[in-house]
Amino acid sequence: MNYFTSNTNEMKRKIVNFTKKMSNGLKKPEKKFVTDILYGLSANKDIKISNIARSLQEDIKLDNTIERLCKHLDSFDNRNVVNDNYFNYINSMIPEYPITIFDDSDITNIWEKI
Repeated sequence: MNYFTSNTNEMKRKIVNFTKKMSNGLKKPEKKFVTDILYGLSANKDIKISNIARSLQEDIKLDNTIERLCKHLDSFDNRNVVNDNYFNYINSMIPEYPITIFDDSDITNIWEKI
């Protein structure tokens, strides 16, 4: 038996926890905006603002949600903060000396095509 409600809640909880890390250092409305955008992108698998707004399923008119997201997107100037938080998060997962493996056959295939 599938439990879609619990799966959806678990997915949303993971996204919210991830966005807390990505939006560290932002003001509360900006954190909510980042959470809404990332959840909408993940839930709907689409980059259109209208589809992101639909996936949020807010109790207000869809046009009002779209307008709110567009307003925040237009005035959002803390992209560097989010980028820095993301790269710090990723760098913490990569070991100091990562192992890199190359497959020589791929290089040979590329040279044959040229």
